[in-house]
Amino acid sequence: MKYLLWITLLLPLSTLWADPGDPVFLRPRIWNSFNSVEVDLWNTSDVDVECSGNVRIYTRSGRTQYEYYWEVIYRGFSNSKRYYLWDNSDQIMSAYDTINCRER
Repeated sequence: MKYLLWITLLLPLSTLWADPGDPVFLRPRIWNSFNSVEVDLWNTSDVDVECSGNVRIYTRSGRTQYEYYWEVIYRGFSNSKRYYLWDNSDQIMSAYDTINCRER
């Protein structure tokens, strides 16, 4: 019974220690509008991928806004996310990403 307790406690942690999959090179497309940024990512590979990273948004007033991106995208599918400025009276000047994808 004591060993069963340890196994049930350590089993969920084993997924944290597992090696991540191989990197997959996918480039997101970023579309700027007046007060929002849309990130489109198409999985053109033949494997399911998990993508994560940051989106940096630079505004006219000189502020930088960081947004976190995380999604699982199945092979042949795409995903789109929209991020809005915290200050609606400001305007987006540019946006950049540091999104990386790995095999799932």
